[in-house]
Amino acid sequence: MAAAILYEASSPGVFILTALALLGCIGIVGLTWMVRVILAMRYRRWNYRYLVVPAIGVLTFTLVVFDVPFQARWAHAKPALEGAATDALAGRLPLHEDLRAGTFDVSPEVRGGTVRFLVRNAGGFMDTRYFVYAPDGSTPQAYGEHPDRDSVQHIGGPWWNVMEVF
Repeated sequence: MAAAILYEASSPGVFILTALALLGCIGIVGLTWMVRVILAMRYRRWNYRYLVVPAIGVLTFTLVVFDVPFQARWAHAKPALEGAATDALAGRLPLHEDLRAGTFDVSPEVRGGTVRFLVRNAGGFMDTRYFVYAPDGSTPQAYGEHPDRDSVQHIGGPWWNVMEVF
């Protein structure tokens, strides 16, 4: 289950149904662990292996808080995305076609001197996630229907993570 949580945290957005399912699983595992520990203490059969579940939980929580899953996945995908962005700006890449960059499924689009990569299977019901390559150093604009809820976050260099809310 820790692997599923880390994979969900590596996405640029949160898919609410997956997050709710994982939260339910965390509750079941936590309740099961508590019952086992209480029974072990009742019969005086304590074992240090009961600390494995909390240790995995603390490690997973720490990795998610410090955004390690997304940064690792981004580091893996960034070279492929940079190559695709260069090709898209040069007109050598067909636009609006799905391609695989690292572990992300993306669809490129050139808009105003920037390349926007729509990230498939990232985000919730009412939002869309993009990686935007802006080589001129400009801050990209979000085009969602609710500009007050859109967000543009700088990832590093000419890269931005954009969420548009519809």
